[in-house]
Amino acid sequence: MKIMGTRLHIDKIKATDNLERFLKKINLQKFRPHFKTHQSIAIGQWFISRQISKITVSSIEMAVYFSKQWSDILIAFPINLLAIDKLNAIDNNVKISILVDQGTPILKLDSLLKRNMDVFLKIDAGYGRAGFDYDDLSLIEDTIQQINSSKNLTCKGFLAHFGNTYKAKGKQEIAEIYQLQKDRLLNLRSQMAALLPHCIISIGDTPSCSVLDKFEDIDELRPGNFIFYDLMQEQIGSCTLKDIAVYVDCPIVAIHIKKKQIVIQGGAIHFSKESILIDERTIYGRWANEEHAIYLSSISQEHGILDFSQYPELLLQFNVGDSLSIWPVHSCLTADILGHYFDEDGNQLDHFKTNNHEA
Repeated sequence: MKIMGTRLHIDKIKATDNLERFLKKINLQKFRPHFKTHQSIAIGQWFISRQISKITVSSIEMAVYFSKQWSDILIAFPINLLAIDKLNAIDNNVKISILVDQGTPILKLDSLLKRNMDVFLKIDAGYGRAGFDYDDLSLIEDTIQQINSSKNLTCKGFLAHFGNTYKAKGKQEIAEIYQLQKDRLLNLRSQMAALLPHCIISIGDTPSCSVLDKFEDIDELRPGNFIFYDLMQEQIGSCTLKDIAVYVDCPIVAIHIKKKQIVIQGGAIHFSKESILIDERTIYGRWANEEHAIYLSSISQEHGILDFSQYPELLLQFNVGDSLSIWPVHSCLTADILGHYFDEDGNQLDHFKTNNHEA
């Protein structure tokens, strides 16, 4: 296929199959998918058609974008006080839930809001990135008390991201991480029962939500990457290569027969510099071909180099001006960077980045 430039494509059949497979094993009322992966109102329609009524986003600006389509939105990123005016401007008919972390000035937040909003406490249950330490009971209790005494805030519960599952080496380790961190959240809920008698526990990570089948005691699930998947998820064990629903078509700009390499227009500005290790080699992508393991072995800003050393005979089937389809290491970052999708018919789909100049 001839293309004008580097393009991100989505396979709707694979993506909706991923969604359907997930819906078969969960209670629909627990499902609040994270839309930071696809960032598209057009793709959001696939969820609406399956009676999914609430979503997660990663910024106030993204909440504004999706508020045209959704009436129950959780912003799963510590509240940005500098964007409160944008938050207040969202239609009052849209239910908004926000997130606070250590150091969030609750009284100031309360005074800036012009409407009531549900609040979750971000809890670090073991990932180590952000949130209240799960065992810092004094600080958590004090924060809940401040929220309970506020005018515009209603404390709903605890939110955590089990992000360390992305470093797991197989399904067993994913299950162990999930169980440990779930138990910590359940214990915290028990400890805070007097202050928060109807506490919601909300978790979100694609590996555990993909690998496990039962989610007892969890009130809300917020996976995002499951709709697309990628090489990182395949390596973890969350999916197979057949499940990866996005690929990037990259023009071939040079073919080096002696080096056994193809140079593509596909570098860090298309894929990011996210990488995985395969056989002690750093990999930035893979030719979207299940039979031949040909990897994007090197990237610079705009260039990418595909290593054909194991299959040099395949070089003869390509010409400069052709394109190669590449599975990304991390589909969320690739979708965010490229800011648009094309379907199998070449039609461009709506995307947050191409509709919001402030993003």
